[in-house]
Amino acid sequence: MEEAAANKGLTALWKGSKLEVESVLREVCDRVLSEPQVSKQILAKRAEGLGIIGTVYENVKNDV
Repeated sequence: MEEAAANKGLTALWKGSKLEVESVLREVCDRVLSEPQVSKQILAKRAEGLGIIGTVYENVKNDV
């Protein structure tokens, strides 16, 4: 019973942490891609870089 409760607690912590990370990433992307004083070319390069970073994150596999 303790193990089941611990697993549920860890699952809840993971979900909460995941939501927080997603929120921060969304905010950073919005800021980086919508600075009014930055040229469209730079914003396009930033978007391309964010896409590359996203691909890297998607391809990360669990070592376990």
